[in-house]
Amino acid sequence: RWRPWQQPDSPLCLPAPWDAPCCRDAWASVFRVEARADSVNASLASDAAVQLAPPGTHTRLHLPYGPRPVHCAILQLDGSAAYSLYAPTSANALCLGGDEGPLFDASQSMVDPWSSSCAPPPSMQAILSSGDVMLVPEGWWVASLAINASLAVWRPWVMPQQVPRFFEFHTCAAREMDAFRSRTASSTEVAELAERLRKQPGSPWCKDVLRVGRPGALVPGQACHAVLHLESFSPEGRGLQSSRLGPLPAPLVVMLGCGGPEPFRHVGELVRTMCVGELARAAVRTEPKDPRSPDLLIFELELLAVIAISKDRAAPAPPPRLPGGWSWFGDPENWLGAPAGHEPVDKVAEAKQIEHQQQQRQPHQTTLQPPQPQPQPHPQQPPQAPNPPQAPQPPQQTEGPQ
Repeated sequence: RWRPWQQPDSPLCLPAPWDAPCCRDAWASVFRVEARADSVNASLASDAAVQLAPPGTHTRLHLPYGPRPVHCAILQLDGSAAYSLYAPTSANALCLGGDEGPLFDASQSMVDPWSSSCAPPPSMQAILSSGDVMLVPEGWWVASLAINASLAVWRPWVMPQQVPRFFEFHTCAAREMDAFRSRTASSTEVAELAERLRKQPGSPWCKDVLRVGRPGALVPGQACHAVLHLESFSPEGRGLQSSRLGPLPAPLVVMLGCGGPEPFRHVGELVRTMCVGELARAAVRTEPKDPRSPDLLIFELELLAVIAISKDRAAPAPPPRLPGGWSWFGDPENWLGAPAGHEPVDKVAEAKQIEHQQQQRQPHQTTLQPPQPQPQPHPQQPPQAPNPPQAPQPPQQTEGPQ
Protein backbone atom coordinates (compact mmCIF):
# COMPACT_ATOMS: atom_id res chain seq x y z
CA ARG A 1 0.00 0.00 0.00
CA TRP A 2 2.93 2.33 -0.62
CA ARG A 3 1.63 5.51 -2.25
CA PRO A 4 4.52 7.89 -2.93
CA TRP A 5 2.18 10.46 -4.47
CA GLN A 6 0.35 10.78 -1.14
CA GLN A 7 3.21 11.09 1.41
CA PRO A 8 1.92 12.93 4.51
CA ASP A 9 5.15 14.89 4.99
CA SER A 10 5.30 15.98 1.35
CA PRO A 11 4.09 19.47 0.47
CA LEU A 12 2.86 18.16 -2.92
CA CYS A 13 -0.46 16.35 -3.23
CA LEU A 14 -0.26 14.48 -6.55
CA PRO A 15 -3.14 12.48 -8.07
CA ALA A 16 -2.97 8.73 -8.54
CA PRO A 17 -1.32 7.66 -11.82
CA TRP A 18 -4.59 6.27 -13.23
CA ASP A 19 -6.33 9.55 -12.36
CA ALA A 20 -3.76 11.70 -14.12
CA PRO A 21 -5.13 13.46 -17.23
CA CYS A 22 -2.48 11.87 -19.43
CA CYS A 23 -3.45 8.30 -18.35
CA ARG A 24 -7.18 8.63 -17.80
CA ASP A 25 -8.11 8.09 -21.45
CA ALA A 26 -5.81 5.09 -21.80
CA TRP A 27 -7.27 3.37 -18.72
CA ALA A 28 -10.81 4.13 -19.91
CA SER A 29 -10.12 2.50 -23.27
CA VAL A 30 -8.76 -0.62 -21.53
CA PHE A 31 -11.81 -0.92 -19.30
CA ARG A 32 -14.08 -0.27 -22.28
CA VAL A 33 -12.52 -3.12 -24.31
CA GLU A 34 -12.75 -5.52 -21.36
CA ALA A 35 -16.40 -4.61 -20.87
CA ARG A 36 -17.08 -5.32 -24.56
CA ALA A 37 -15.31 -8.69 -24.25
CA ASP A 38 -17.50 -9.58 -21.26
CA SER A 39 -20.58 -8.61 -23.25
CA VAL A 40 -19.50 -10.71 -26.24
CA ASN A 41 -18.79 -13.75 -24.05
CA ALA A 42 -22.21 -13.44 -22.44
CA SER A 43 -23.83 -13.46 -25.89
CA LEU A 44 -21.74 -16.48 -26.96
CA ALA A 45 -23.03 -18.58 -24.07
CA SER A 46 -25.90 -19.73 -26.28
CA ASP A 47 -23.34 -21.34 -28.66
CA ALA A 48 -22.12 -23.72 -25.95
CA ALA A 49 -22.48 -27.42 -26.75
CA VAL A 50 -22.70 -30.35 -24.35
CA GLN A 51 -20.73 -33.42 -25.47
CA LEU A 52 -21.90 -36.67 -23.87
CA ALA A 53 -19.65 -39.46 -25.19
CA PRO A 54 -19.53 -43.16 -24.38
CA PRO A 55 -16.09 -44.78 -23.89
CA GLY A 56 -14.02 -44.95 -27.07
CA THR A 57 -15.84 -42.17 -28.93
CA HIS A 58 -13.70 -40.27 -31.45
CA THR A 59 -14.27 -36.64 -32.41
CA ARG A 60 -12.92 -35.76 -35.84
CA LEU A 61 -9.94 -33.42 -36.07
CA HIS A 62 -11.50 -30.03 -36.72
CA LEU A 63 -11.48 -26.32 -36.05
CA PRO A 64 -14.03 -25.96 -33.25
CA TYR A 65 -15.58 -22.75 -34.61
CA GLY A 66 -14.25 -22.56 -38.15
CA PRO A 67 -12.93 -19.19 -39.29
CA ARG A 68 -14.51 -17.24 -36.42
CA PRO A 69 -11.90 -15.29 -34.40
CA VAL A 70 -12.67 -16.99 -31.08
CA HIS A 71 -10.98 -19.40 -28.71
CA CYS A 72 -12.58 -22.65 -27.58
CA ALA A 73 -12.96 -23.40 -23.88
CA ILE A 74 -13.42 -27.09 -23.03
CA LEU A 75 -14.82 -27.79 -19.56
CA GLN A 76 -14.56 -31.45 -18.54
CA LEU A 77 -17.46 -32.01 -16.15
CA ASP A 78 -17.23 -35.78 -15.67
CA GLY A 79 -15.14 -38.70 -16.86
CA SER A 80 -11.90 -38.25 -18.77
CA ALA A 81 -10.92 -37.73 -22.40
CA ALA A 82 -7.68 -37.43 -24.38
CA TYR A 83 -7.18 -34.44 -26.68
CA SER A 84 -4.72 -34.01 -29.55
CA LEU A 85 -4.04 -30.49 -30.79
CA TYR A 86 -2.33 -29.26 -33.94
CA ALA A 87 -0.98 -25.74 -34.37
CA PRO A 88 -2.28 -23.57 -37.23
CA THR A 89 1.08 -23.92 -38.98
CA SER A 90 0.71 -27.71 -39.21
CA ALA A 91 -0.11 -28.19 -42.90
CA ASN A 92 -0.53 -31.96 -42.48
CA ALA A 93 -3.64 -31.38 -40.38
CA LEU A 94 -5.34 -30.12 -43.55
CA CYS A 95 -4.52 -33.30 -45.50
CA LEU A 96 -7.54 -34.52 -47.46
CA GLY A 97 -6.18 -37.99 -48.22
CA GLY A 98 -7.73 -41.14 -46.78
CA ASP A 99 -10.33 -43.81 -47.40
CA GLU A 100 -13.29 -41.47 -47.04
CA GLY A 101 -14.81 -39.32 -49.73
CA PRO A 102 -14.07 -35.62 -50.08
CA LEU A 103 -14.86 -33.30 -47.22
CA PHE A 104 -16.94 -30.26 -48.16
CA ASP A 105 -16.27 -28.45 -44.86
CA ALA A 106 -12.90 -26.70 -44.77
CA SER A 107 -12.92 -26.72 -40.96
CA GLN A 108 -12.63 -30.54 -40.79
CA SER A 109 -9.73 -32.90 -41.48
CA MET A 110 -9.57 -36.60 -42.31
CA VAL A 111 -6.45 -37.17 -40.20
CA ASP A 112 -7.09 -39.44 -37.20
CA PRO A 113 -4.36 -38.88 -34.59
CA TRP A 114 -5.00 -42.30 -32.98
CA SER A 115 -5.57 -44.74 -35.84
CA SER A 116 -4.30 -43.11 -39.06
CA SER A 117 -0.89 -44.37 -40.18
CA CYS A 118 -0.08 -41.09 -41.92
CA ALA A 119 -1.06 -38.90 -38.97
CA PRO A 120 1.72 -36.48 -38.03
CA PRO A 121 2.69 -36.14 -34.38
CA PRO A 122 0.41 -33.65 -32.66
CA SER A 123 1.72 -30.32 -31.46
CA MET A 124 0.28 -30.97 -28.00
CA GLN A 125 -1.60 -33.71 -26.15
CA ALA A 126 -3.62 -33.49 -22.96
CA ILE A 127 -5.86 -35.68 -20.81
CA LEU A 128 -8.67 -33.84 -19.05
CA SER A 129 -10.37 -35.28 -15.99
CA SER A 130 -13.40 -34.14 -14.07
CA GLY A 131 -13.02 -30.46 -13.17
CA ASP A 132 -10.29 -29.62 -15.71
CA VAL A 133 -10.58 -26.73 -18.16
CA MET A 134 -8.55 -26.28 -21.36
CA LEU A 135 -8.50 -23.20 -23.61
CA VAL A 136 -7.84 -24.09 -27.27
CA PRO A 137 -6.41 -21.00 -29.02
CA GLU A 138 -7.93 -19.59 -32.17
CA GLY A 139 -6.90 -21.49 -35.32
CA TRP A 140 -5.80 -24.67 -33.52
CA TRP A 141 -7.13 -28.05 -34.62
CA VAL A 142 -8.42 -30.42 -31.95
CA ALA A 143 -9.55 -34.06 -31.82
CA SER A 144 -10.81 -35.95 -28.78
CA LEU A 145 -11.04 -39.56 -27.61
CA ALA A 146 -13.24 -40.51 -24.65
CA ILE A 147 -11.26 -42.71 -22.28
CA ASN A 148 -14.38 -43.51 -20.28
CA ALA A 149 -17.89 -42.07 -20.16
CA SER A 150 -17.19 -38.39 -20.77
CA LEU A 151 -19.30 -35.29 -20.19
CA ALA A 152 -17.82 -32.00 -21.42
CA VAL A 153 -18.96 -28.54 -22.46
CA TRP A 154 -17.45 -26.74 -25.45
CA ARG A 155 -18.04 -23.02 -25.74
CA PRO A 156 -16.47 -20.09 -27.64
CA TRP A 157 -14.48 -17.53 -25.73
CA VAL A 158 -13.22 -14.08 -26.75
CA MET A 159 -10.24 -12.21 -25.32
CA PRO A 160 -10.18 -8.38 -25.25
CA GLN A 161 -7.67 -8.21 -28.10
CA GLN A 162 -10.02 -10.28 -30.30
CA VAL A 163 -13.03 -8.00 -29.90
CA PRO A 164 -12.30 -5.70 -32.90
CA ARG A 165 -11.70 -8.65 -35.25
CA PHE A 166 -14.77 -10.44 -33.89
CA PHE A 167 -17.05 -7.52 -34.71
CA GLU A 168 -15.39 -7.00 -38.10
CA PHE A 169 -15.84 -10.67 -39.00
CA HIS A 170 -19.52 -10.76 -38.08
CA THR A 171 -20.15 -7.38 -39.72
CA CYS A 172 -18.74 -8.69 -43.01
CA ALA A 173 -20.82 -11.89 -42.73
CA ALA A 174 -23.98 -9.88 -42.03
CA ARG A 175 -23.18 -7.56 -44.94
CA GLU A 176 -22.90 -10.54 -47.31
CA MET A 177 -26.21 -11.95 -46.07
CA ASP A 178 -27.93 -8.56 -46.46
CA ALA A 179 -26.63 -8.30 -50.01
CA PHE A 180 -27.99 -11.79 -50.74
CA ARG A 181 -31.39 -10.89 -49.33
CA SER A 182 -31.59 -7.62 -51.23
CA ARG A 183 -30.70 -9.00 -54.65
CA THR A 184 -33.16 -10.73 -56.96
CA ALA A 185 -32.24 -14.08 -58.50
CA SER A 186 -33.45 -14.26 -62.12
CA SER A 187 -36.85 -12.76 -61.33
CA THR A 188 -38.27 -13.64 -64.77
CA GLU A 189 -37.29 -17.32 -64.56
CA VAL A 190 -38.44 -17.54 -60.93
CA ALA A 191 -41.81 -16.00 -61.78
CA GLU A 192 -42.28 -18.44 -64.67
CA LEU A 193 -41.39 -21.39 -62.40
CA ALA A 194 -43.83 -20.23 -59.69
CA GLU A 195 -46.60 -19.70 -62.24
CA ARG A 196 -46.01 -23.17 -63.67
CA LEU A 197 -46.45 -24.73 -60.22
CA ARG A 198 -49.65 -22.77 -59.60
CA LYS A 199 -51.10 -24.22 -62.82
CA GLN A 200 -50.43 -27.74 -61.47
CA PRO A 201 -52.65 -27.97 -58.37
CA GLY A 202 -51.91 -31.66 -57.78
CA SER A 203 -48.11 -31.35 -57.89
CA PRO A 204 -46.18 -30.43 -54.70
CA TRP A 205 -43.17 -29.12 -56.64
CA CYS A 206 -41.63 -28.59 -60.06
CA LYS A 207 -38.01 -27.99 -61.00
CA ASP A 208 -35.65 -26.80 -63.71
CA VAL A 209 -32.21 -28.39 -64.10
CA LEU A 210 -29.52 -25.70 -64.28
CA ARG A 211 -26.58 -28.14 -64.45
CA VAL A 212 -26.69 -31.84 -65.23
CA GLY A 213 -25.04 -34.16 -62.73
CA ARG A 214 -23.56 -37.62 -62.98
CA PRO A 215 -25.99 -40.37 -64.01
CA GLY A 216 -27.75 -42.29 -61.27
CA ALA A 217 -30.47 -40.79 -59.14
CA LEU A 218 -31.25 -41.87 -55.60
CA VAL A 219 -33.17 -45.08 -55.11
CA PRO A 220 -36.68 -44.38 -53.75
CA GLY A 221 -36.99 -45.50 -50.15
CA GLN A 222 -33.23 -46.05 -49.69
CA ALA A 223 -31.87 -44.73 -46.42
CA CYS A 224 -29.07 -42.28 -47.07
CA HIS A 225 -27.55 -38.94 -46.12
CA ALA A 226 -27.64 -36.23 -48.78
CA VAL A 227 -24.99 -33.49 -48.62
CA LEU A 228 -26.16 -30.38 -50.43
CA HIS A 229 -26.06 -26.61 -50.62
CA LEU A 230 -29.45 -24.96 -50.36
CA GLU A 231 -30.59 -21.40 -51.00
CA SER A 232 -34.19 -20.27 -50.55
CA PHE A 233 -35.98 -17.39 -52.27
CA SER A 234 -39.39 -15.79 -52.10
CA PRO A 235 -41.79 -16.15 -55.10
CA GLU A 236 -40.54 -12.73 -56.25
CA GLY A 237 -36.93 -13.98 -56.26
CA ARG A 238 -35.74 -12.18 -53.11
CA GLY A 239 -33.08 -14.12 -51.19
CA LEU A 240 -34.05 -15.59 -47.80
CA GLN A 241 -31.43 -18.08 -46.57
CA SER A 242 -28.20 -19.55 -47.93
CA SER A 243 -25.92 -22.32 -46.68
CA ARG A 244 -23.00 -20.71 -48.56
CA LEU A 245 -23.04 -17.50 -46.50
CA GLY A 246 -23.00 -16.51 -42.84
CA PRO A 247 -20.44 -16.83 -40.04
CA LEU A 248 -20.15 -20.62 -40.53
CA PRO A 249 -20.94 -21.48 -44.17
CA ALA A 250 -21.21 -25.24 -44.62
CA PRO A 251 -23.34 -27.70 -46.63
CA LEU A 252 -26.44 -29.23 -45.12
CA VAL A 253 -26.77 -32.94 -44.35
CA VAL A 254 -30.33 -34.18 -44.92
CA MET A 255 -31.26 -37.67 -43.69
CA LEU A 256 -33.57 -39.47 -46.10
CA GLY A 257 -35.51 -42.64 -45.31
CA CYS A 258 -34.01 -43.08 -41.81
CA GLY A 259 -37.35 -43.51 -40.08
CA GLY A 260 -37.43 -40.04 -38.51
CA PRO A 261 -39.21 -36.91 -39.66
CA GLU A 262 -37.50 -35.35 -42.65
CA PRO A 263 -37.15 -31.57 -42.68
CA PHE A 264 -38.75 -29.98 -45.73
CA ARG A 265 -40.70 -33.12 -46.65
CA HIS A 266 -41.23 -32.00 -50.24
CA VAL A 267 -37.57 -30.98 -50.49
CA GLY A 268 -36.61 -34.52 -49.48
CA GLU A 269 -38.78 -35.88 -52.30
CA LEU A 270 -37.15 -33.41 -54.67
CA VAL A 271 -33.63 -34.44 -53.65
CA ARG A 272 -34.41 -38.07 -54.50
CA THR A 273 -34.93 -37.07 -58.15
CA MET A 274 -31.50 -35.43 -58.41
CA CYS A 275 -28.08 -36.79 -59.36
CA VAL A 276 -24.80 -36.06 -57.62
CA GLY A 277 -23.38 -32.83 -59.01
CA GLU A 278 -26.74 -31.57 -60.24
CA LEU A 279 -27.77 -27.95 -59.72
CA ALA A 280 -31.51 -27.34 -59.85
CA ARG A 281 -34.01 -24.59 -59.16
CA ALA A 282 -37.40 -25.72 -57.85
CA ALA A 283 -40.70 -24.24 -56.70
CA VAL A 284 -42.08 -26.08 -53.65
CA ARG A 285 -45.50 -25.67 -52.08
CA THR A 286 -45.69 -24.73 -48.41
CA GLU A 287 -48.39 -24.82 -45.77
CA PRO A 288 -48.12 -21.39 -44.14
CA LYS A 289 -49.84 -20.84 -40.82
CA ASP A 290 -50.02 -17.11 -41.49
CA PRO A 291 -52.29 -16.25 -44.47
CA ARG A 292 -49.93 -13.40 -45.31
CA SER A 293 -47.04 -15.84 -45.87
CA PRO A 294 -46.36 -17.09 -49.40
CA ASP A 295 -47.90 -20.39 -50.44
CA LEU A 296 -44.69 -21.52 -52.18
CA LEU A 297 -40.93 -20.99 -52.00
CA ILE A 298 -38.13 -21.17 -54.53
CA PHE A 299 -35.08 -23.33 -53.76
CA GLU A 300 -31.75 -23.67 -55.50
CA LEU A 301 -30.13 -27.00 -54.61
CA GLU A 302 -26.71 -28.40 -55.44
CA LEU A 303 -26.33 -32.09 -54.53
CA LEU A 304 -22.70 -32.62 -53.54
CA ALA A 305 -22.63 -36.22 -52.31
CA VAL A 306 -24.80 -39.12 -51.19
CA ILE A 307 -23.71 -41.33 -48.30
CA ALA A 308 -25.56 -44.64 -48.20
CA ILE A 309 -26.28 -46.22 -44.83
CA SER A 310 -24.79 -49.71 -44.68
CA LYS A 311 -27.24 -52.45 -43.74
CA ASP A 312 -24.53 -55.08 -43.23
CA ARG A 313 -23.84 -53.89 -39.72
CA ALA A 314 -25.46 -55.89 -36.97
CA ALA A 315 -28.23 -54.19 -35.10
CA PRO A 316 -26.95 -52.70 -31.84
CA ALA A 317 -27.89 -54.54 -28.69
CA PRO A 318 -30.53 -52.80 -26.57
CA PRO A 319 -29.04 -50.83 -23.69
CA PRO A 320 -29.22 -52.51 -20.29
CA ARG A 321 -32.20 -51.51 -18.20
CA LEU A 322 -31.56 -50.39 -14.66
CA PRO A 323 -33.99 -49.94 -11.74
CA GLY A 324 -36.35 -47.05 -12.24
CA GLY A 325 -36.20 -47.23 -16.04
CA TRP A 326 -32.62 -45.92 -16.24
CA SER A 327 -30.26 -47.02 -19.00
CA TRP A 328 -26.58 -46.54 -19.74
CA PHE A 329 -24.68 -46.59 -23.01
CA GLY A 330 -21.72 -48.67 -21.79
CA ASP A 331 -20.98 -51.85 -19.90
CA PRO A 332 -22.96 -51.86 -16.63
CA GLU A 333 -19.87 -53.13 -14.82
CA ASN A 334 -18.01 -49.92 -15.73
CA TRP A 335 -20.82 -47.66 -14.54
CA LEU A 336 -19.82 -45.84 -11.35
CA GLY A 337 -23.41 -45.27 -10.31
CA ALA A 338 -25.13 -42.25 -8.89
CA PRO A 339 -23.75 -40.34 -5.90
CA ALA A 340 -24.78 -41.41 -2.42
CA GLY A 341 -28.36 -40.42 -1.72
CA HIS A 342 -29.24 -40.14 -5.44
CA GLU A 343 -29.54 -43.82 -6.36
CA PRO A 344 -32.27 -44.58 -8.94
CA VAL A 345 -35.49 -45.82 -7.35
CA ASP A 346 -38.18 -47.73 -9.23
CA LYS A 347 -41.01 -45.25 -8.68
CA VAL A 348 -43.02 -46.68 -11.60
CA ALA A 349 -43.59 -50.06 -9.94
CA GLU A 350 -44.44 -48.36 -6.63
CA ALA A 351 -47.00 -46.10 -8.34
CA LYS A 352 -48.60 -49.07 -10.12
CA GLN A 353 -48.87 -50.97 -6.82
CA ILE A 354 -50.58 -48.01 -5.11
CA GLU A 355 -52.98 -47.63 -8.03
CA HIS A 356 -53.81 -51.36 -7.88
CA GLN A 357 -54.52 -51.14 -4.14
CA GLN A 358 -56.82 -48.17 -4.69
CA GLN A 359 -58.75 -50.05 -7.35
CA GLN A 360 -59.23 -52.99 -4.96
CA ARG A 361 -60.63 -50.75 -2.23
CA GLN A 362 -63.23 -49.01 -4.42
CA PRO A 363 -65.77 -51.94 -4.74
CA HIS A 364 -65.71 -52.57 -0.95
CA GLN A 365 -66.48 -48.95 -0.27
CA THR A 366 -69.58 -49.06 -2.47
CA THR A 367 -71.00 -52.20 -0.78
CA LEU A 368 -70.46 -50.93 2.74
CA GLN A 369 -72.29 -47.67 2.03
CA PRO A 370 -75.51 -48.50 0.10
CA PRO A 371 -77.59 -45.61 -1.15
CA GLN A 372 -80.15 -44.29 1.34
CA PRO A 373 -83.87 -44.58 0.25
CA GLN A 374 -85.70 -41.36 -0.39
CA PRO A 375 -88.56 -40.56 2.07
CA GLN A 376 -92.00 -41.26 0.56
CA PRO A 377 -95.16 -39.23 1.44
CA HIS A 378 -97.70 -40.91 3.82
CA PRO A 379 -100.58 -42.59 1.89
CA GLN A 380 -103.28 -41.00 4.11
CA GLN A 381 -101.89 -37.49 3.60
CA PRO A 382 -102.23 -36.32 0.01
CA PRO A 383 -99.43 -34.15 -1.21
CA GLN A 384 -99.97 -30.48 -0.58
CA ALA A 385 -100.42 -28.22 -3.53
CA PRO A 386 -97.98 -25.38 -3.87
CA ASN A 387 -99.10 -22.02 -2.54
CA PRO A 388 -100.49 -19.70 -5.21
CA PRO A 389 -98.45 -16.60 -5.85
CA GLN A 390 -99.52 -13.59 -3.83
CA ALA A 391 -100.13 -10.19 -5.32
CA PRO A 392 -97.47 -7.61 -4.47
CA GLN A 393 -98.41 -5.32 -1.60
CA PRO A 394 -98.28 -1.54 -2.15
CA PRO A 395 -95.48 0.17 -0.23
CA GLN A 396 -96.53 1.68 3.09
CA GLN A 397 -96.46 5.44 3.46
CA THR A 398 -94.14 6.68 6.12
CA GLU A 399 -93.84 10.14 7.60
CA GLY A 400 -90.78 12.21 6.94
CA PRO A 401 -88.49 12.34 3.99
CA GLN A 402 -87.57 9.09 2.27
